Amino acid sequence: MLVLILNSNRVISALINKNSIIRDFLLSDRLQFYCPEYTLEEIEKYKATILEKSNLTEMEFYFTLSYILQRVEIVSKGGFASKLPEAESIMKTIDPKDAPFVALSLSVSNQGIFSNDPHFDQAGLKRWSVEDIMKWLEEN
Repeated sequence: MLVLILNSNRVISALINKNSIIRDFLLSDRLQFYCPEYTLEEIEKYKATILEKSNLTEMEFYFTLSYILQRVEIVSKGGFASKLPEAESIMKTIDPKDAPFVALSLSVSNQGIFSNDPHFDQAGLKRWSVEDIMKWLEEN
């Protein structure tokens, strides 16, 4: 099983594009994803943009979000709070708002982060692209 931290941008992409392979990844029983509850705040923050780009109604938006996150473990801040100071230190000059993802990665056993944000490379995290996951699935 491949265990990854899930970045908000991947969830947003899966919401916007109904034919996205990311949706398939999120529902796969060969992959395990963790994300901080902060992800839900970010998704809510960009809800208007997501609705506009996806042509989803608000009800469809929430249904789709629930559907694509059904296999994702959403971790409350308490689940990674002890690692937050270290993560904030790592991310302070890179992107401080992404410290929860780094803190979560330091708190659970995982193989990296599923994100298209290159700044996670600077944080010392193995960043997985769609292509990386496809290759892993083909080989395992």
